[in-house]
Amino acid sequence: MVYQDNKQYPRIQNGYYYSPPQQISTTNVKPQINFHHNRQPSKELLYVWKKIRKELKPFSEEMLQYNLPPDLARVIFIQTLHYTVENGNKVSGTNSEKVDELFIQFTKDDPQLFLLITPYRIPDNVLKVSLCKIISLSLQNLTNDSEDTKWSEWEIINGRLTSGPSCVSLTSQNFYVFARGKNRNLYSVFWNGTEWLEWQNLGGKLSSSPAVVTSSSARIDVFARGESNQLIYKSRNKDKWSEWKDLGGTLTTSPAVTTRDGQIDVFARDHNKHLQHIYWDGKEWSKWKKINTQQLTSAPAATYSNGTRIDVFARGSKRELLHIHCDNQRWAEWESLDYEISSSPAVISRTDNQMDVIAKSDKGKLLYVKWIGDKWEQEENIVGEVTSEPTVSSLDGNRLDLFVRGQGNQLLHIWKS
Repeated sequence: MVYQDNKQYPRIQNGYYYSPPQQISTTNVKPQINFHHNRQPSKELLYVWKKIRKELKPFSEEMLQYNLPPDLARVIFIQTLHYTVENGNKVSGTNSEKVDELFIQFTKDDPQLFLLITPYRIPDNVLKVSLCKIISLSLQNLTNDSEDTKWSEWEIINGRLTSGPSCVSLTSQNFYVFARGKNRNLYSVFWNGTEWLEWQNLGGKLSSSPAVVTSSSARIDVFARGESNQLIYKSRNKDKWSEWKDLGGTLTTSPAVTTRDGQIDVFARDHNKHLQHIYWDGKEWSKWKKINTQQLTSAPAATYSNGTRIDVFARGSKRELLHIHCDNQRWAEWESLDYEISSSPAVISRTDNQMDVIAKSDKGKLLYVKWIGDKWEQEENIVGEVTSEPTVSSLDGNRLDLFVRGQGNQLLHIWKS
């Protein structure tokens, strides 16, 4: 790649960089890219750049604090993007593992680039965080037209569900799926990386679909509405299950649960059809608190989309998909996303500032929409004969796994990379 201006850059590997570094005073930094080379940049590279370029401005501004010229910062970012696109398919593991491996290899393959930055005395941790974020953004948006990006065929997992399912993944090799079954008991089925094991009866008397969350590789917390419409839950820690516990409240839907940094947040609709919230702060449970007065016609779905922000989704009175978020303990107003749905939604945030939302829409279809950084994109309609709200999970940062109840009340599973 060559960046079209009047300066000359010595070439390293697959990119160009400045020599010597110089001070540039500027404001309103706007990263740009121009491609001019004896070979055309790949469609993949152009696609990823289009997706992430707006998100690079904060990194350019941070580099300015160390007097790194914006044009040099731009070239470094593009070099990072180019390296990720060229080598992203050569690493494996979770998204964070891929990012770490690519960063380490990048520093080894392009040592001159990092020597070039040395005069600006940018702390190693600051530079690493910025470049790792760019690598992560690039990986998130890499396009791939192979079969792996398409939804799989529906997998039928035997069982007789009397509610929608809820699932959680403790490692990149396993799944736990929970649902209400016979006698309104909670049942669980486990995927060990090779096969589905037998359903396990975990007792309880549920009057809703369960909601499950994991806060560590050894702990699972399952929540549901009890016989008296109260919130109940039980926990598994190192293969040992607790007894069912009562958290009170009055629920008129299934609960939704999400967690971050040891805090567990539970949401449900109250008797006035308003959203209510209770949370565990690591020591004790809070009191139930009503959030806004918006009328809801479904159970909520919730996720942390970054370190401090919680996003909640539900169906409104006009069957529209609604969204509200809380950032630093301040709740915004509900907004309509203009998608019509016929069930409670499901949501997952596989990486910061990205969310996948799925809900039943027309008969035999599931609506799939995605939030990427600053806008909503309607992905597609997923065809399937489903009889419950969906639930979503992920074996790693790249794969999306969807579970629903089928027409024969069995568990159905579909996935895509």
